[in-house]
Amino acid sequence: MPLDGKPKQFHLVRYTESDGGTWGAVTGNGYKAQTLERPWKNNAPFVSCIPEGTYRIRRDKTGKQKYYKILEVEGRSDIELHPANSPGELLGCIAFGESIHKRNDRCFLLHSKSAMDRFLALVGDDDVILTISKKEES
Repeated sequence: MPLDGKPKQFHLVRYTESDGGTWGAVTGNGYKAQTLERPWKNNAPFVSCIPEGTYRIRRDKTGKQKYYKILEVEGRSDIELHPANSPGELLGCIAFGESIHKRNDRCFLLHSKSAMDRFLALVGDDDVILTISKKEES
């Protein structure tokens, strides 16, 4: 827990969704990165992004990826924040990256490990709060 007793807050805004994935941006506490998730498939395990909402994120040193676990996702378990470059590398998890690259009508997340390592350096072992929402239509 941070010295002031309040967990750091981050906000992920989803701005594009297609069969190729759900793309967004996460910001908070001076941190900014692009995000990649699976498309929405009614919260089905392993194939869908998680529902919009507010979640506690906890450091995970025992999971498959050993970055962070997203807690209390209704109907789901073992949802992680970890590096990935394409939706096929995610089983309902969320990846952070430095930029998005489009090639042959497909998008890829670039420098994902460095974005996750920056997040790890900022957050460390502290729990954080992540709010996920969809971009407001204008």
